[in-house]
Amino acid sequence: MNMEDNQIQEQWNLYKELLLSTKRPNIENLIQWLDESDFKYAPASTQYHNSFRGGLLQHSLNVYNAMYDFKHWLDFFELDDDTIKITALLHDICKVNCYEVSTRNTKVDGQWVTVPYYTWNEQEPLGHGAKSVMLINEYGVQLS
Repeated sequence: MNMEDNQIQEQWNLYKELLLSTKRPNIENLIQWLDESDFKYAPASTQYHNSFRGGLLQHSLNVYNAMYDFKHWLDFFELDDDTIKITALLHDICKVNCYEVSTRNTKVDGQWVTVPYYTWNEQEPLGHGAKSVMLINEYGVQLS
């Protein structure tokens, strides 16, 4: 495993640990599906935030960590840690299996070279949140 793969695997282990700690029924089924999908290696976008290999996983962990920057709102709405974990870590699972690697030509140091980039190929164009909730429900995970 190269350095990038080691980092992705460490992040994946943390991600799974956080989800499993919620003890939500059927969370293992959802984790297995994510493990068998491109979730760990997919980007979070094609050209903006975390548009690199492993970006979707890293973005999900970043959102989880950022949630605690809003601790006063979490307390105000009486959101427990498990709800925060589920919301933050699963908010973008709608992006699973939607990215493809393509290539394009670009100039680097005055020379044309072929470079990889990500394209978006969504099979079920539902709303962002609705699709994530649908996928969570498909695996029988309780949201609250």
